[in-house]
Amino acid sequence: MSTLLYPAAWVIILIGLLFEVVPILPGSLVVWVGIFVWASADGFHAVGWPLLAILGMMALIAVGADIYVTTAITRKSGGSWKAVVGSIIGGLAGGALFSALLPFIGTIFGGILGSVAGVIVVEYFIQRTWSKALKAGSGFLLGYLASTAVRLTITLTMIAVFVFKALVLK
Repeated sequence: MSTLLYPAAWVIILIGLLFEVVPILPGSLVVWVGIFVWASADGFHAVGWPLLAILGMMALIAVGADIYVTTAITRKSGGSWKAVVGSIIGGLAGGALFSALLPFIGTIFGGILGSVAGVIVVEYFIQRTWSKALKAGSGFLLGYLASTAVRLTITLTMIAVFVFKALVLK
């Protein structure tokens, strides 16, 4: 049974890594679940609870950084908290719509485009001016790109620490 968990864990880790580029999806948490599955299959010998706790904290920091960075830059660009909600709804709608056209790749681009569009539409209805709505949308996109860089860095570090501890030091 545990031999089947090893490949499943790697698939979960890869899916989590891919989720890091999709707005709204917590890829670092999915990566942590994959590492947990691998560690449990190994009996927690190579990767024990202390390292799992550290990696879990890193995953939570990545999620928090995503929320904070995206929201802070969006708000600094004139976007309201309602625009952030619009980005979530737009991202889900865009991801669903584009995934029907192009599975997975469409989900990523649809999620990004839908999130930006959600911010722009919400801000237009609040501000009643396209220039402010577009400024908020570009701020969201900048925040998304910055938070993606932070999340990706943290998630890749988590994977590197896991690989080093589980495979190199084992």
